[in-house]
Amino acid sequence: MSTKVSVIIPVYNAEAYIEQCVRALFEQSLEEIEYIFIDDCGQDSSMEIIANQLKKYPHRESQVKIIRHPYNMGVSQSRQDGVSAAMGEYIIHCDPDDRPKKDMYKILYEKAVENRADMAFCDFWEVSGSKEKYVKQSPRSLDGTAILEDIVGVRNNKLHGALWNKLIKSTYSKQAYFPKDINYCEDVFTLMQILPLIGNKVYYLPEALYYYRKDNKNSITSSYNKTQMEEDRRLINTVDQLIVDGKIEEQLAKVFISSVIARDFQTEEYSDKEFKKLYKKHKDYIKLNPNLHPLEKFFINMSFWGSHKTALFSWRTILRIYLALKALVKK
Repeated sequence: MSTKVSVIIPVYNAEAYIEQCVRALFEQSLEEIEYIFIDDCGQDSSMEIIANQLKKYPHRESQVKIIRHPYNMGVSQSRQDGVSAAMGEYIIHCDPDDRPKKDMYKILYEKAVENRADMAFCDFWEVSGSKEKYVKQSPRSLDGTAILEDIVGVRNNKLHGALWNKLIKSTYSKQAYFPKDINYCEDVFTLMQILPLIGNKVYYLPEALYYYRKDNKNSITSSYNKTQMEEDRRLINTVDQLIVDGKIEEQLAKVFISSVIARDFQTEEYSDKEFKKLYKKHKDYIKLNPNLHPLEKFFINMSFWGSHKTALFSWRTILRIYLALKALVKK
């Protein structure tokens, strides 16, 4: 039986939610499927939970691959190893603290085949505690480059850049690579390589098929520290090199870099000299990003020429005043 869909699940300290995730995976209505779990050497019982759940779904045993890392290598390497091992016609990713609806992969696969699409994607639910928020994607175009513009933020109609709601033909997934030693925005980086190749062979399903847990405090995207700062710098350097090599659309790459810089601007960890040294060479990129407020752009530029800490304090003060006034108007 040929494999229609390969699902890649990086696993690292996910015991709080992984049982729910695994049940949703093993109960998928699609039969021609494989599950690739990457054990990234967490310190909890995530892998034991997977093994115990697999015993309850013996018909899935032959469809499960487990890749064990010799040490913690990060989510980028986990995704890369999963893609390399995948045998499916299409590839999709699933985070271990999330869960797909039980017919998600069957629906996306059938829609992709029916519409001769190299990528099919859908809406999703954003989960915070007991609250669920429907997140509609609303692409302005089904051209791969236009979708990438919306993901990166060239246009104001911003789309989510995750891989977990995007079923992609394995031919394209295997042409891309994940940035080494980077564990944030690695999916967007990969989509920047894939989407221009796909062209207009994209299908969008306006239906939420995935539950994305936003409130997981162990998620790498929920905290920001010096390790994250270092990863952001490596990410910018990697994208810079893609521009030099002509392997990425230049304006898209520059807007993406400006978004990472704007994120770094929000931390007090940088000294004034350090922020200037690292990012002043990219100052012209900031004006290209339509998703940054004009005042935010002004204060980021102030960091390049004056004091980063003063600029950040000023921006935060203005933002607090704005939000307070907005709350008063609502009352």
